[in-house]
Amino acid sequence: MIASALFLAASCMSPDAKVAGVLERWCSAVKEVESLAPGPAAPLREKMLHLIRMDEVTRQNLWPMDGPALDTEQRRIVEDVIGRDLLRIDQQNTEALKRLLPASGWFSNSVHVRQVTHGAWLIAQHSPQDAFREYALGKMAVLVKSGDVMPRIMPWPSIASGCTRACRNSMAVRPHVRRAAR
Repeated sequence: MIASALFLAASCMSPDAKVAGVLERWCSAVKEVESLAPGPAAPLREKMLHLIRMDEVTRQNLWPMDGPALDTEQRRIVEDVIGRDLLRIDQQNTEALKRLLPASGWFSNSVHVRQVTHGAWLIAQHSPQDAFREYALGKMAVLVKSGDVMPRIMPWPSIASGCTRACRNSMAVRPHVRRAAR
């Protein structure tokens, strides 16, 4: 956690005022959510909610780097810093999710609330680990059949068993799902 805070602090600085402003908004938003992390004894639902918030704060704060206020070089700098931090957060969320997994291998609606089941997929789909996304899809496909995972949270039923050409083509508009199908 200390290393994360040092990285975050260092990445928020820039001699360029426009770049510094975008990075400061990013870092401030991430730091605020990180500060709300539940303790080790917190219930599963609260821990999952924190992972969801971390995931959402990053995606919600990506927009400023595409704004017209930045020139090409400024945008490249911002994308590099935010990209590295986003990867760090996605990796941390993945590792935290792995530690939360039940002995059965995945969350189910009958044992865990739907918010936990859905949140777990949200974190898994943004994981930088291809193998973990495939693992999650495989576990969820089994649970969909038993009704313990809602099929609507799965990107497409065919992904877990191999994506057809039409499915791959349709994923062009959802890049986070395209990564999961690899």
